[in-house]
Amino acid sequence: MMSLMRTFTPAMRMYRDMMARIGKLPERRHMVAITFDDGNPSDYDAFKMMQERGCRGTSFIIGSRVREDDDPNPKNLTKSQIREMAASGWEIGCHTWTHPVSGEGLPGKPVNEIIDQIVTNKAFLEGLTGHPVLTHAIPGGKYDENLVNMYGAFFIGVRSSDGPGITYYGEWDRVYRARSTWMDYASRTVSSLKSAVDDFLAGDPGLLVISGHSLRPEGPPDEGDHRLSLSELTEVVDHIVQYKKQGVLDVVTFAEGIFRIKIG
Repeated sequence: MMSLMRTFTPAMRMYRDMMARIGKLPERRHMVAITFDDGNPSDYDAFKMMQERGCRGTSFIIGSRVREDDDPNPKNLTKSQIREMAASGWEIGCHTWTHPVSGEGLPGKPVNEIIDQIVTNKAFLEGLTGHPVLTHAIPGGKYDENLVNMYGAFFIGVRSSDGPGITYYGEWDRVYRARSTWMDYASRTVSSLKSAVDDFLAGDPGLLVISGHSLRPEGPPDEGDHRLSLSELTEVVDHIVQYKKQGVLDVVTFAEGIFRIKIG
C-alpha cells in the first residue's frame, strides 16, 4: 500500500507543473465549478452547451459503465465522448470502478478492495484520456478517517455529499469545506440556484460547487423527478456567465478550484 501511495502523491506537483505551463495563476477570487456524477450521456450535452459559452466542468466517471462507441446502450457515456471532453479541457474525475454504496459503502470494504476500486478506475480513465485524474467523488458520500487518509495519496481533491458537500484533502495536511449545492434535489430550482450564486458572490472569495447526476428530458418533469433539463441548466449557466464576463468570478473545473484554493 505504501508503494502505491508513493506512486500517486506527486499528483499535486504534476498539476502545479501543468498550470505553470499555462501561465500565471489569477488572483484569489470567486470560483464556480459545475460537476456531474456517474458518467451519464447527458454529461455530453452539458459539455457542449458549456463549451459554447467558454466554460469547463467536471464529470466523475464510473469506469465499468463506460461503453464502447458501437454499444447501443444509451445509459452511459462512450469512450469517444469522454476523450473529446477531456481533450477540450473538461475534467474527467474518478467515481470508483463499480460505485459500491450498499451497507457502509467504501468504508466497509477491505483496504485492498478500496484501493482496487480507486486504482483500477483512475488508471482506466488516465489511459483513456491521456490526462491525469486528480479528483474523486465519493460514492454515496460515505467515508471515514481511514478512507480520508487513503484519498490523500491518490487525489488533490475529493468531493463528498455530506454537510456542505465538499471535502478537500490535499497532501495530508488540510481540510477545506467549500459551499455546495445540488441541482437535482426537490428544493433546487433554477431560481434557487441563481440565488445561490448571487449569495455566494456577496461573501468572501472561494469555491461554489454545483453538482448533479443526469439531466432530465425537456418538457414537464415526471412526478418526483427533480433533475434540471438541459434548457434549465443553460439558464443557470448563462446567469453564471454574465458574472464571468464582468470579471467577478471564474468558471473552473473542480481540480482547478481546489488547486487555486491550495496555493492561495
